[in-house]
Amino acid sequence: MKGVLLNLFIVLLFVLINPIYALFISALLNLSNIKINYLIFSLFFSLSFCLLYFLKDYSIIQDWTDFAGNVNQFKELQKMPWGTIINRFIIFPAGNEPLFWFYVKSISAFISKSSEIFAFVHYFLTFILIAYLGKIIDKKYFVIIITCLLFTNYGIINNAQEIWRHTFAYTILLMGIASMDKIEKNNSARVFIYSSILFHFSTIPIVIFFEIFCFFKKNNYDRIFNKDVMFYLGAITISFIILVKYGAGIAKLFNYDRLLLYYLDIMPAKRVGFQRLLNSFSLLVFIYLWLNKDKLSRSDIFMGTQYFLITFLIIMLPIPEIYQRFNYYVALLGSIIIGQLTVKYIKGGFIFLIILFMYNIWAINYNPLVIEPLSRKWHAEFQNPTYGLGKLLFNYNKLYNFNF
Repeated sequence: MKGVLLNLFIVLLFVLINPIYALFISALLNLSNIKINYLIFSLFFSLSFCLLYFLKDYSIIQDWTDFAGNVNQFKELQKMPWGTIINRFIIFPAGNEPLFWFYVKSISAFISKSSEIFAFVHYFLTFILIAYLGKIIDKKYFVIIITCLLFTNYGIINNAQEIWRHTFAYTILLMGIASMDKIEKNNSARVFIYSSILFHFSTIPIVIFFEIFCFFKKNNYDRIFNKDVMFYLGAITISFIILVKYGAGIAKLFNYDRLLLYYLDIMPAKRVGFQRLLNSFSLLVFIYLWLNKDKLSRSDIFMGTQYFLITFLIIMLPIPEIYQRFNYYVALLGSIIIGQLTVKYIKGGFIFLIILFMYNIWAINYNPLVIEPLSRKWHAEFQNPTYGLGKLLFNYNKLYNFNF
């Protein structure tokens, strides 16, 4: 009975109050021993955040943005046979990764040819994937993992609006990485990992890093400090340096060089400071790895070493800014680890969630560096604490200047 009432309460939370408030309150409830129904939560969470993005003012979105490009591709694919997607990929792979565009064409073929419906479905499925990733990481405390994914940093919040292929690719990749301890028994982990490449090529280096990790760490050791991990770190460092130095030549093999050279021209190499590493976010990641250094899963070790090594290499090497898209992936890794830290130490986790909640409410209402970009990505009432799913649904037919 308690479980039924709790899940009814969570439904009412999302219906009556702002999705951000509803998510944080649900996360605090998730620390209790009462089970939250995944299907109910994921449905209302995904629909609420979908509408938060979908019902925004589109008049400020320019024709050259990724959002406009994705919608235009949706329209163009309606005129093309399915085989064209494969042909485009063979002729020019960059930007034509087939799984993503099959997914886009499937929406027009089986759901609707409307651009508005396409945007709605995509936002909804994006948050369904995020919810499922949270469940893969922790079946019991998935709400806390989801909350940390969204609000310990704004990687997903900032990119979900229009960086669609990256977001899908990294989410699917992380589903596989989070399942990697089951690889010997269940090859679905590798299916997730390798299929991410066909959503966006940027996951290719990470997949290579993953296989290097599996080669050096064949046994299910739970210690982060051992010779296998050290060999792996050395191999990754060499691979990363090769990628930076010879990336253009490697890209030429996949007809990716023209696009890469264009980005290298408009986004030249620049160094970033150690503030990228020396911050509270990295400290929390380090605390989790240190406190559990003798009892980590392989996925924990892989994600933890990837987080610190890639961040360190981005700082130390004069890396073209185009390669710094890995920061999105790195931020997701850190968010997952911080979510696990919150779950592992519940008393401290409760305090952390309260602080995180208060900080984000302050930032969304009073920090202009946060408010300005969110005002372009979210519904105009995103600061209103009583603007929940109920009121958002009443605005379903009020698309603001959707002219794509």
